[in-house]
Amino acid sequence: FAPSDDLTPPRIVGTTAANENDGLNAQYADSTGSGEIFNLTAGKLRYFETSFLLWDANDDADTVEQCDFFLGMAITDTTVLGGNTDYMGFYKADGSGAINFVAGKNSTSLGDQISQSTGITLTSSNAGQAASNLTSLAFVASGTGTVFVYANGSFVASVESSTQFPDDEQMAPTIAFLAGEAVAKNIDIAKFITAIEI
Repeated sequence: FAPSDDLTPPRIVGTTAANENDGLNAQYADSTGSGEIFNLTAGKLRYFETSFLLWDANDDADTVEQCDFFLGMAITDTTVLGGNTDYMGFYKADGSGAINFVAGKNSTSLGDQISQSTGITLTSSNAGQAASNLTSLAFVASGTGTVFVYANGSFVASVESSTQFPDDEQMAPTIAFLAGEAVAKNIDIAKFITAIEI
């Protein structure tokens, strides 16, 4: 990742090499080496928000969707997109334009337990580096059983589960991004916020 020097709003830019499955896997780590600061606690609110866009040399939906990403919270893992077991955030699969809210507890892969559409799909109107293409996604976890999902400032859905939210793990702020073909892919992140009610 590198900070932008002339983009508005300011953002960090992640760029893969021009190789399929090359990418980035970044998780917060504090001075002790552990960045797992986010958990679901009964009676407490947990908030996450991100603003991002995807682009490549072609800047059209058909090529930009050839990547996969996860933005959110996950247990420490060197290959988050390879099958993280405890997570909550936003996921796009390689070759698909659809972006979903996903959550899992002791799962086998991203999205195998809870997958809720955000209503956001890559199209020619939101693929590319222009600031107007930034997409904002957020969730609010109300205790351990309900999550409210938002896209571009609008409420999308409430998601409920008594068994599939990761309520027995601490999780770290996580960014994972992979190219889905032998073309360099880019993700610009303008906002990445976590808030925890103590």
